[in-house]
Amino acid sequence: NGLEQTKNVSWLVAINGTSCQGINQSYSGSYWRIYCRAPALEDGGVYNLSLKVNYTSLGIVFNATETNAIMYKDLTAPVLVNVTSEQTIPGQNVTLSVKVTDNVPVAFVWANVTYPDKNSSIFFLRLTSGNHYETNFSDTSQTGDYDFVVWANDTSGLKNSTAGFFGIYSYSLL
Repeated sequence: NGLEQTKNVSWLVAINGTSCQGINQSYSGSYWRIYCRAPALEDGGVYNLSLKVNYTSLGIVFNATETNAIMYKDLTAPVLVNVTSEQTIPGQNVTLSVKVTDNVPVAFVWANVTYPDKNSSIFFLRLTSGNHYETNFSDTSQTGDYDFVVWANDTSGLKNSTAGFFGIYSYSLL
């Protein structure tokens, strides 16, 4: 009949199939504003939005789903585990490796290596498989401890780090 139906209207809102709570709605001339408390879902995720409106006095129900309509902000920094390196002798390579997990893609992983003489260099670790990153460190001419900090940065700009060391020592048989 061309009339706007703004009374006897109820809404159901769901994000990724989980109902929103505390729904409040208002009509403003030509559109509805729907407010609700979003459900607790994993941060960093992209979710579908489903709406169901019931015009109770008319007996009409409309359903709509918008795919990937809701994005929860990423609050979780990458997690670095299984950082490994080995001791060796001067002139031999050291493989520095780490497993990085996150709920969003990892953008890059790097290590700041401090030499025994206290100078430092940055090395980017390459993705070798799954969530395993490594670099082949070949500048092992100095003897002593090489301290390092491995950093991971995700695509949301969150980062995390862990520290370790490896030793380069000359051995002699007595």
